[in-house]
Amino acid sequence: NRNVSSFTSYIDLEPPSDTKDPVMDTLPDLLPGEMVISQADRVCVYSTHAGGMTSGQTGALFVTTLKLSFKLHVEKDAPRSNKLLGDTDITLSSIQAVYEILGDTGEKRKKLPLGSNVSNKIDGIFVLCKNFRFLRFSFKFAGVDTGRNITNALLHHSRPKKNELLFAFEHSLNENLHNQYGTVWEDVRRESECPNMRVSRANDTWQVSISLPQQFVVPAHVTDEALSLVSGLCLGTRPPVWVWGNKVGGAVFIQPTLNVSPSPSVDHMFEDFYRTKKRVTIDVDQSFPSHTQLEDSFISVLELHCMDGEKEAEEKDKSYFSSLESTGWLTSVGSALRLASQVADQMTIGKTVVLREGEGRSSSILIASLAQLLVCEDFRTRAGFEGLIQSNWVSLGFQFSKSHTLSNLSSKMSNLNPTFLLFLDCVHQMSLQFPSKLEFLPQYLMDVWDTTLLPVFDTFIFDSEHDRAVARSSPEIPLQLHSAWDWVKQFTSPQIEKWDNPLYGVPLRPPRSSSMEPSDLSMIMERQVHPTFPESKKFLPVSGEIINLSVWYQLFHRSVPFLSTTNTWTEKLTDLRREAKASVTTMMNTTKRPGVNHKNNHNIPHPQETR
Repeated sequence: NRNVSSFTSYIDLEPPSDTKDPVMDTLPDLLPGEMVISQADRVCVYSTHAGGMTSGQTGALFVTTLKLSFKLHVEKDAPRSNKLLGDTDITLSSIQAVYEILGDTGEKRKKLPLGSNVSNKIDGIFVLCKNFRFLRFSFKFAGVDTGRNITNALLHHSRPKKNELLFAFEHSLNENLHNQYGTVWEDVRRESECPNMRVSRANDTWQVSISLPQQFVVPAHVTDEALSLVSGLCLGTRPPVWVWGNKVGGAVFIQPTLNVSPSPSVDHMFEDFYRTKKRVTIDVDQSFPSHTQLEDSFISVLELHCMDGEKEAEEKDKSYFSSLESTGWLTSVGSALRLASQVADQMTIGKTVVLREGEGRSSSILIASLAQLLVCEDFRTRAGFEGLIQSNWVSLGFQFSKSHTLSNLSSKMSNLNPTFLLFLDCVHQMSLQFPSKLEFLPQYLMDVWDTTLLPVFDTFIFDSEHDRAVARSSPEIPLQLHSAWDWVKQFTSPQIEKWDNPLYGVPLRPPRSSSMEPSDLSMIMERQVHPTFPESKKFLPVSGEIINLSVWYQLFHRSVPFLSTTNTWTEKLTDLRREAKASVTTMMNTTKRPGVNHKNNHNIPHPQETR
């Protein structure tokens, strides 16, 4: 009932004394190499619940070299959702903005520029994160200077001046270093069965382009000398690179825009590069929102959905749908899905699709990755999906550090480029439109997004493989590689198993001797049927129309307690689906007959076998 008067409860709060605070009894949970920068005791964290009631819990607040960590004075006996972070911990790299809370009611907020320094007394702060989390703290019961000290530590350390100041360079998880997650482009080429392609090693010492990997795939007839000539025509000296293809000759290439004036000789060089009459070029810069538009869209979506109280929610609710439309977020999601469908359609009929964009390391990677998900079911498994991110995004030089503002190399603060988040949202839309076609649930996508902002692993903190190699061979602070795909470092086995989609891989029909005959186990007698197989369609017919898209409330409202829907019934339904899948699978396995062809049933390998 929204007419119920607001009530604020406090726990263990006393006015600050003039004496110096005693040694703190509450200590932070620190990883190896993690150090405390600033700390404060008797800090209150607030949350607003349904009915307008605001509750406060007291504890100690720490700013470390990795995170902002809040520890309750009275710890709750509950399992942690992440081994590396507590439920009230947020990484410094995930902080989007810090606001000073003004006034007695706390309804007014003043944005504090990152990198600045405050000299006034700070009574409270509101911390907004890139992963749609937020926390509100009050320092009214802490020491006089604690609010200012904590705030200045956040403003200074949440956006370091260079990548080498990220926590990944300061720690060691004391485990075996990974080397099995790098992209082997020869394996990618072979698995695609795409003809007339080869792996070029012309960039072994990054003499062609420092934003490309040392090895990448090009048409088989293109010599390394010709490759170097073509690369000089493109932005970033990046030649067109092959991303994926199929055995009928369909292929997707990413090509940067020209850094020279168009001419017949330039056109001839590219014609000789591709050597196909079935080439279709899509200008992504013209067909897709610009980086500036995407940045503004993300900020608008973030501010629209992160609301701290019911009064603010009621105000936003009055014009929510018009505000949502004005952000342009769903429009961008729809555009990406439509372009990907266009690429998938052309590729399945054997055409070479060229995605032309900037330096070829942002929106073109997004479209190519979505197209691969549409045409190849291998990428819809968790192992395949992670391999897709590793090859297209990490290996081909998506600028994770720059795009996600993990560090700030210039004096001007930049905004987050949400291209990768947009990709995850597009996959989220696929999971809703085709509930049985992805091996994983949307919660997994949320954990992937959180991990891109967790600078414990090296996977998502660099702009290129060259930068990673330089960091790894640094004589001063050599980087120790820890892959984000080692999920057991963050989550328990039961948590990882909860990502599995119980609707994926359910056998669709009893086994039959051939596709044109009914099953031996069916009730059909003395007649032949000619079944249709919807799953044999060449690619997933995903829709990019706004009416068929959904707002990702599970992510966008994750920190809004009074808008969060209970997961009890969803979890019960998922558990029932898992039980049903296990029963169906068991029955199918026990009714198999010798010599029966099972090719029309999904054959789902064990996750460990796909690794």
